[in-house]
Amino acid sequence: MREQLKTSCERREIARRRTEEERAEALFLCERRRRLRTHRAIARAVEKMVSVGLRELFLPMLGNWTGIEQQATSASGPATTARAMIVFKLDVSDQVVVQDYRQVRADHGEFSGHGVFMIDKTDGTLPARQAAILWWFFDSEGDPPQPARGGWHDEELILDKVTPRGGAEHRFAVVDGQLSYRIRVRQSETAELEDFLSGTYRRISGH
Repeated sequence: MREQLKTSCERREIARRRTEEERAEALFLCERRRRLRTHRAIARAVEKMVSVGLRELFLPMLGNWTGIEQQATSASGPATTARAMIVFKLDVSDQVVVQDYRQVRADHGEFSGHGVFMIDKTDGTLPARQAAILWWFFDSEGDPPQPARGGWHDEELILDKVTPRGGAEHRFAVVDGQLSYRIRVRQSETAELEDFLSGTYRRISGH
C-alpha cells in the first residue's frame, strides 16, 4: 500500500514538473516570438527610412505641367502674366530629377531653363526624407548656376539660393492635384523677402 502511494506521489510530481517545464518553455517561446516581431518591425522601419529616394520624394511632382504665372515688377521688366510648361522626370538610374521649364510672357518674351535636383549625400546621418536637396538651374540668361539648397517640409519643397545679386526662396508643392510654384527674392541679406513669381499648374501627362 505504501509502495502504491509512493508511486502515485512520484507520478503526480513528475506530471507537475512536466507541466511547469512545458509552461516555462511556452513562456520562453512566446517571449522569443515577441522579440522577433519587434526586431522585424524595427528592421522594416529602418529599411523604409533608408530606402526612401528621389522617386518617393518627388513622386507627386513627376510629370508634365502647364499653367499661368504672375510675375512682379523687377529690374528685368514690368509686372506681367505668363504661360509656363514644366516637366519633372527621373534620370541617371533615379539618382537625379531633371526639370525642363519654358515661360512665354504676355509680351511674347520667353525664358527657359533646365534644372537638376539630387539628394545631398554628404551627410549620411540623416534619413533621405530629411536629407538636404540640392538644385541647379541653368537658364537662358546664361549665368553659371549656384546650387539652391533646402528640403521637404510638410509636403512642400523649400529651397534657398544665394548669389552675388541677392537671395531667393523657391517653394514647390502639389495640393489637390495642382502644382504650385512660388519665388520670393531679397536684394540683400538684411532685406525682407518679396514676392516675385507665383504660378499654379495642372498636370497634362505622366506622374
